[in-house]
Amino acid sequence: MTRKFLTALAILIFMQFTSAVAQVCWRYEHDAACTSYPITDFTLTTPFPGAAGLPERHVDFATNLGWLFETNERVALGPAFFFSAYLNGGWHSQWGLHGRGRFYLTEKWQLQISPGVIVRDSPYPDGFAGYSVAVDVMHKDWVGFTARLDVVKSYPEGHDTVFLFGLKAGSYIGMGMSGAGAVVGGIAYIVSQID
Repeated sequence: MTRKFLTALAILIFMQFTSAVAQVCWRYEHDAACTSYPITDFTLTTPFPGAAGLPERHVDFATNLGWLFETNERVALGPAFFFSAYLNGGWHSQWGLHGRGRFYLTEKWQLQISPGVIVRDSPYPDGFAGYSVAVDVMHKDWVGFTARLDVVKSYPEGHDTVFLFGLKAGSYIGMGMSGAGAVVGGIAYIVSQID
């Protein structure tokens, strides 16, 4: 019974995935027949004054790369990888995974909710680092506002809560900024490793 159920479930998931992939777009277009498209976001955030625990972040640059699948004309869901570089007496980084829910409020406005886990935070390299959730309001998948809450591990024990807000660029703008950020970040990393 369980094997038949799992086989049927796998077939349904495969059919949904292949029908979604069959109508891929490179960016969200409300009038198109897209059923899936990539997530390419870039954000610039800063902590709310006095809201951040220690360590305090001065500025945070983040990118999200993933894929969304439309479940109906008003909702899209999908996974995303995120990478963040932040300034706190020096540059640090964190990375993790988000689930993304995008809700189309109108043809031009979307609300996005992205809960997830921070797998690694460079100041605290020992295992699981914490949790993260972001809420965004976007205009036509181009630009918008974001608020992000990170709960990260701290020493000697406990967690810091960092509440950030800022601007988000999506679609082609986010893709270009994420690509430029990866090149600059890679060069900075290589330079930092040279003695």
